[in-house]
Amino acid sequence: METQVLNDQQIIEEQSHQNERQHQALEKKPRKRDRSTENLKKRWRTLVKTGRKLHQDYGADVYFSISISRKHKDFVFRSGEAVLPMLPVDLV
Repeated sequence: METQVLNDQQIIEEQSHQNERQHQALEKKPRKRDRSTENLKKRWRTLVKTGRKLHQDYGADVYFSISISRKHKDFVFRSGEAVLPMLPVDLV
């Protein structure tokens, strides 16, 4: 059995090569695309389904409003036409 003895310089060079290979492997990975809009739509659909179920099961008037400032979008759900947005003083 042959034993190889490495000096400090050889060890440092080997570690450097390993770091370079790891760095190259990381660079080759494609960046993940932004799925924030898809995730928001999915959660919004869940909220709407919950609101509809509350309205059907309990006759509750349901109103959701979400404003997303970075995309300048507003999402609104009303369980009926008579449901109006509440004023901040009406919220408990």
